[in-house]
Amino acid sequence: TFYTLIRLEEASSPQRPDYIEAYDTFRGATSRHGNAQFNVIDRALKGADAPRDAETIQLLNDWMQRPRRDTWEDLRSKYAACGDDRACEVIPVAERVRTDFLWQRSPFLLYGGGAGTIESAGIDFILPYWMGRYYGMEFSFAVVSAASGGPLLAPDSIGSIFGSSLAASTQAAPAGPLPLRLGGVRVEVTDAAGAVRSAPLYFVSPAQINFVVPDGVAPGVARVAVVQDTGARTTALATVRGVAPALFTANSSGQGPAAALAFRLESNGQFTELPVFSCAGPLLCYAQQIDVSGDRPVYLSLFGTGIRHRSSLAAVSATLGGKALPVLYAGPQNQYAGLDQVNVQLPRELRGMGEKDLALTVDRVSRCLVEVRHRQDFEPLADARGSVSAVKSAEAF
Repeated sequence: TFYTLIRLEEASSPQRPDYIEAYDTFRGATSRHGNAQFNVIDRALKGADAPRDAETIQLLNDWMQRPRRDTWEDLRSKYAACGDDRACEVIPVAERVRTDFLWQRSPFLLYGGGAGTIESAGIDFILPYWMGRYYGMEFSFAVVSAASGGPLLAPDSIGSIFGSSLAASTQAAPAGPLPLRLGGVRVEVTDAAGAVRSAPLYFVSPAQINFVVPDGVAPGVARVAVVQDTGARTTALATVRGVAPALFTANSSGQGPAAALAFRLESNGQFTELPVFSCAGPLLCYAQQIDVSGDRPVYLSLFGTGIRHRSSLAAVSATLGGKALPVLYAGPQNQYAGLDQVNVQLPRELRGMGEKDLALTVDRVSRCLVEVRHRQDFEPLADARGSVSAVKSAEAF
């Protein structure tokens, strides 16, 4: 309301200087609170400011890492308190208490939330993002997991960059080792330790680039730069962790049936591939039943990324409809750079269960987003996605 009052007041009005003075007092008290909504209001009233605008983009990137439900949060054991419910320092966006609109809450609040039954509508991301766009802020591109569309990456995982004018043409990498330059474009990753590495490239186009996060990238916030031969250079931030498990899905949307292969081991030692999936068109893929009722073992191979650096095989677990599945392998797929594979057995006890969610846990990593955005077909993985699993969704934990 205060912003609208200032914005609509005539420039010649005698009240406007008083309003601006009051606003400056308010802004001085809140400018260090890490508030994306306040930042874009300041952009609207005062124009461009490089440090503030860069902070706004980072705050929205951090918002993407927040859980989507209103779970109760108590941070009193983690952050020093200067009062009953007030932290001494601003709490990072990704860890702040759950609420329907984050920017209306104190960034010092140490506890709060609900029962985990309400899912966020995301207006606290949408409003500052589009308001910033309207007032000329440049959100150059987004860097996400190529499998899930979530914000977390890991060394040797496959990432996707979405934006505009990323490349002058559309090209896919030829057979053989992935190039570091493709279609007049290269991607540089500067990790949290300051080391700069070039990323192998699968695919480039004006709106999308698929790449492999270089091996050895340190955990933390990394800066990803798209550099064109013309000299054009745009950058964005990405969060790198030791593992960032995500599963590819059949329709390339980050949700729906998982991209997988199912096999039954016959008595003669041969494998029979089982029908697991059918597609009626783009994004219209449906699970088929996998028959596990016989006396021969049935196996499922899932394809994902961000999994290979797990601490041990014992640190990887999978459940289907809440029932544990034996995990036989979790590591590189060894055919495509950055592609990982998880092999599980489907016990006879699953028969009659119907269509259920599959959950994958790697080194106790918190949930990765799998429902964020539709992406173009990932051509280099087309063969690996020829058959997919008969599970309803591929949520990676």
